[in-house]
Amino acid sequence: MFHDLHLDIYQHIFDYLPQQDLLNLLLLRNHTFYRQIMKYIPKLLKIHDNQVLKYAARLNLIISIKFIIVSLNWNTGLHYACFGGHIMLVKLMIKKGANDWNIALREACRGGHKILAELMIEKGAINFNLGLDGACSGGHISIAEWMIEKGADNWDEAFESACGNGHWALVLLMIEKGASHVKCGFNQACKGGHKDIVNLMIKMGADNWNRGLFNACQGGHIDIIEMMIKRGANDWNNSLLDACKYGHKTVARLMIEKGATICTYCNKSLEEHYNLL
Repeated sequence: MFHDLHLDIYQHIFDYLPQQDLLNLLLLRNHTFYRQIMKYIPKLLKIHDNQVLKYAARLNLIISIKFIIVSLNWNTGLHYACFGGHIMLVKLMIKKGANDWNIALREACRGGHKILAELMIEKGAINFNLGLDGACSGGHISIAEWMIEKGADNWDEAFESACGNGHWALVLLMIEKGASHVKCGFNQACKGGHKDIVNLMIKMGADNWNRGLFNACQGGHIDIIEMMIKRGANDWNNSLLDACKYGHKTVARLMIEKGATICTYCNKSLEEHYNLL
């Protein structure tokens, strides 16, 4: 009986929640999700005199997801649920009509959920390169190896994901397999702020210091920025643009101090710009 009452409970919860809050909740692991969702029950009780909500609050129990706001695309819900590891929500999204198995496979692999990845393959996912990319993005080496066994062989894309997310073992595995996009790996590592991987990419031949500077400014990583400057990076204007675009005030101030003369992103004078930082 309580399962039948869930629909009413979640109808109230999801009517109350802004959509972005809901999406953020779906990214959480199961136990964290249940703990967070229960926080909304007392708030709802203040605005809804509803026996179902009182029942849920009294039991302090949320077992499964039975409803999601209509405005949320079912495939989007499937992707988020696969990444968060919410198997009952995954099944609900499929029942509602979600069928984007390949992207869902990537998200399940990115979240490290092999059972859900297997379910997506069972449903029809065949793009194991997406699964490999997801596993490298999330840092799940056993799932990456599983995707390789399945036939994944896009080493460069997976390599870039591993570099950007700082997963050293997967970076080395992709290099061993044949990844050769050192410049792209370098850019992603600079943006992600992974100094050890940046140094590895330099040893392998990466040498575009200004490009490294741009990416480090996008990520707001002062240590990588200083490394690029020491090696000869000096394109302050484009670096200022990237720092402003991504909201890194300390980096923007540094670029102005280094000699940036214009910011095409903000369209403000440097004096006016500096005072805002």
